[in-house]
Amino acid sequence: MTRRQIVWTAGLLFALLAMSRPPATARDPAVVDLKHILADFRGVHGLSMQFICEKKLAVLKQPFVSGGTIAMMQPDRVRFTTNWPYRSCFILRGDRVYMRTENNRRWHAGKASSQQVVRRVMRQFAGWSLGHAGDISRAYDVLESNGPVAVAPPPNKPRARSAALWKEFPKQLRLFTLIPKSRTVHQALGSIRLGFLPGRHQLRLIIMHFGHGNESSYWMGRIRVNPQFSSDKFSPKGRP
Repeated sequence: MTRRQIVWTAGLLFALLAMSRPPATARDPAVVDLKHILADFRGVHGLSMQFICEKKLAVLKQPFVSGGTIAMMQPDRVRFTTNWPYRSCFILRGDRVYMRTENNRRWHAGKASSQQVVRRVMRQFAGWSLGHAGDISRAYDVLESNGPVAVAPPPNKPRARSAALWKEFPKQLRLFTLIPKSRTVHQALGSIRLGFLPGRHQLRLIIMHFGHGNESSYWMGRIRVNPQFSSDKFSPKGRP
């Protein structure tokens, strides 16, 4: 298995978030606060942002760092592009997911199983960012930080865009920790942490803790609300 395949396999574990949803038990104040934050995003029709991702895997001696862009548009369109150290792209359009890497000559739709996994991952992230919280308390126990807390900045890579994001990233965020209630899910994914910019309620940080000490962190910046997307932004055309 290549490094890229290892990294992609770890990323697919995020799909386990949507597998099991036991009944809710109580209305926790942290759940109410999180839903209130996400409700502020309901008037957003589209988002674009840059990201830096750091994956710490037990099979790798050093963290694997990548960067790219994310574009989302209501009701169900997402474009997730990795620009470095390699190029790849996933596009969600309704019930279809299209994929292409720098080694492919054309776009292709995922197989039934992988397509479902990718679609769930992209929809979960886009849903939170666009204000669709759903009934979070059915799937997670939610813990909230006591006010804004200090967070680590993204890796400062020698690239113009990543360096700019590193300089601009906030020093403090309001953090929510989501712990899966399903025992099966929890064995693979210990927790997911969401970091929001205080006051403006932008989702700026996602940290996923997996088993065996594996961890994936996404820092988001350069966020644009309701940008004007090109007509083919969410179409499988051109290079990834």
